Amino acid sequence: MLQFEFDGHNSSEYGIIMTGITDNDNLESRSLQLGEKNRYRARENHFGTVYDDNYSFTLSIMKNPCTISNSVPSLRNGVLVYEEKYLPTLTNNTLIFPMGSTPSVDHGTLQMNDTYYLSSNNVRSINSWLMSPQVPRLFKIIGGEYFSENIEFFVTFTEVTTEHTSSPYEMNFTAVCDAPYGYTPEITYNITSSSTITRTCVINNTSDCYEDYIYPLIKISPKSHGTITIQNVTDNNGTMKINALKDDDFYIDCQHLKIYDITNSIISFEDLGVKDIDNIYWLRLAYGENELRFTGDATFELIYREPRKVGAFG
Repeated sequence: MLQFEFDGHNSSEYGIIMTGITDNDNLESRSLQLGEKNRYRARENHFGTVYDDNYSFTLSIMKNPCTISNSVPSLRNGVLVYEEKYLPTLTNNTLIFPMGSTPSVDHGTLQMNDTYYLSSNNVRSINSWLMSPQVPRLFKIIGGEYFSENIEFFVTFTEVTTEHTSSPYEMNFTAVCDAPYGYTPEITYNITSSSTITRTCVINNTSDCYEDYIYPLIKISPKSHGTITIQNVTDNNGTMKINALKDDDFYIDCQHLKIYDITNSIISFEDLGVKDIDNIYWLRLAYGENELRFTGDATFELIYREPRKVGAFG
């Protein structure tokens, strides 16, 4: 059975499974950026393309039928004992039962009843989980046979509808991604260099966007005072050179063009000894192999994701 993970929580925690993904057929759409025709030019100048929309799909969920059952508590030493999955907790003098279970009284005995329908508590908990985040959060499909590698999406859920008879039994959520594609899980490279010996590392970028660059996040942990250099030989010898202090870790966010410390406070370029701000080089990875050279007494951690244009299917 298909499960999914969103914002760090698994669907199994809510007693539900994914029944299908629909409205997922438009994998990619782009518009041409063109100049204008005129009397002397019948052919427009081409300036590239722009994606029309981010990728989106509809996620359908229902209760996991394998967990549906009825249970009557047993009496042991004068105490009512429930199955572990139905075990209630006492909060503010109120019995709270696990999501997915519905208590009822039968012949004076409190027992647990599961149904295929979603109770109001079920709907409330699921909506709170999926519809609360205001910005895209990490989404993964678990157990599908379509993907040949793990694919992850950053998703915001924008709409929810139900399928119902007397009560709802299925919920449908519209998911809008933060890009026209998904990504690989985070890829990490760890490099240690010294002030006297240059360390070379070759990174193979297998992105599905051949003509675009990937801008990694770099964590730098200096081991002594001195100058640190990062050079991409493949990218026309682009080089970033900065001054670092011993044990003063910091991050270089090449995607968002900022440098900050472990408290998330921005570090000025002057503090790093960068004088020519207009010509600063932000490390980027071209498609294919990139030869990187690191100099300085420090350890480096490069973190990035590669785009994957495969869509979301179960």
